[in-house]
This record gives sequence, C-alpha cells and structure tokens, in this order.
Amino acid sequence: TEATEEGVQVQVQQNEMDVDNNTTAKPKEKKTRVVQNNVDDNIVVTLEEEEEQQRQQKQADSISKKISSINNDGTNSGTDGKVVDSDKNNDDEKKNKNQFDPRYFIAGGGCASVSHGIATPFDVVKTRIQSDPDTYNGGFQKTASTLVKNEGIGTLLTGLTPTLVGFGLEGGVKFGVYEGLKPVCMSLLNSSFANFNSDDKFLPYLLASLGAGAIASIMLCPMERARIKLVTEKEKSIGDDSSD
Repeated sequence: TEATEEGVQVQVQQNEMDVDNNTTAKPKEKKTRVVQNNVDDNIVVTLEEEEEQQRQQKQADSISKKISSINNDGTNSGTDGKVVDSDKNNDDEKKNKNQFDPRYFIAGGGCASVSHGIATPFDVVKTRIQSDPDTYNGGFQKTASTLVKNEGIGTLLTGLTPTLVGFGLEGGVKFGVYEGLKPVCMSLLNSSFANFNSDDKFLPYLLASLGAGAIASIMLCPMERARIKLVTEKEKSIGDDSSD
C-alpha cells in the first residue's frame, strides 16, 4: 500500500513538472497587424517593430528640424533688409579676435592708475630715503613724519600726475598688448614648429607676457623719471631755502 501511494505521488509530481515545462516553453505570441505596401502586397508587421519604426522616424524628424533651425540661424537680416551670411560674420569675429581689443587697454590703464596713485605717498617716502639716506635714516614712519612736519602733508602727493599718466599708459599697454599678442604667438608657434601642441598655452602666453611687459616698462620710464625728479628737486629746493 505504501509503495502504491509513493508511486501515485511521483506520478502527480511528474505531471505537474510537465505542465510547468509546457507553460514556460510556450513562446509568447506577438501581437501583429497587417499593413499594405505600395504594391498592394500584404505584409505582417509586429506591433513592436511598428513602434520602433515610429520612434526612429520621430528621431529623424527631430534631427532634421534642428539642422533646419541651425541653417536658418546662419543668416541674419541686416537693418537695411540685406541678408548677412553667417560665414562672413565668422570671418569678422576671427578678425576681431586677432585685433587689439580697446577694452583691455582701458581696464588695465584705469586699474593701474588708481592702484599706483593710491601708493604715491609711499613712493615719495621711499624715494626720499633712497636719495638722501643720511638725512632720512630713521625708518619709514619717522621719515614720513619728518616730511609732513617740515614740508606739509601735500608733499606726500608730489609726483602724483606723472604717476597717474605713466602707470596708466603702462597698465593699458601691458594688459592690452598681452591679450593681443596671445593669438599672435599661438599662430607663430603653430606655423614655425610642426610638433607644437596647440593645446599647450604656457609657452605662447609666456612669450606674450614678456613682450607686453617689456613694451610697457619702456613706456613707463619717462614718466617715472619725471616723478623721481619732482620728488628729489623739491628736497633740494627745501634744503637750499633752509641754508639761506
């Protein structure tokens, strides 16, 4: 009896396994629809394939719209009704990049004038100590107090005008020429050396800064000479008046 029951249980389990295998092995039927092509032939297409074709068509339409919008933006209408080609605008932009932008000259000159103009009193005291170390040997603070006591507080602004003009020119030329020389140096290095890496901007920027700094320093020399002469001449004139 027990053997019989075990045989029945094994048979039941085997039947269940066969049912499961048949269920899992049965492929899922794809939903299909019949479409008609240009030659009136019926073609069976699955819904998944049709959805994929629609998705690809939407992507193609989107790309074509983007290309069309870019082409439309390539032409700009001028104030006189003429159409300006985008290639011409690009050429003009490249030319402007190669030219010296006046904004760098103005910004650099203005900032240099203000920063060095504020430092004029320090330059006066420093110049006096350098020109007459025997008289002004008590340090920076004592020298400034002596100058204010003997000559008035206005003496600390001696040479302000040549300082503003000189460093205004120096700062404008330094920053303006530097920005203008960067593309020039890049172009020269690219044309002169075949193995030059255009992504490495250290060398061309270094050459541009050296050139701009040299030109700016040469332009500063006359005004700096005038400033020093004003400070030292005032010292001599005060010394002559005190001796009389």
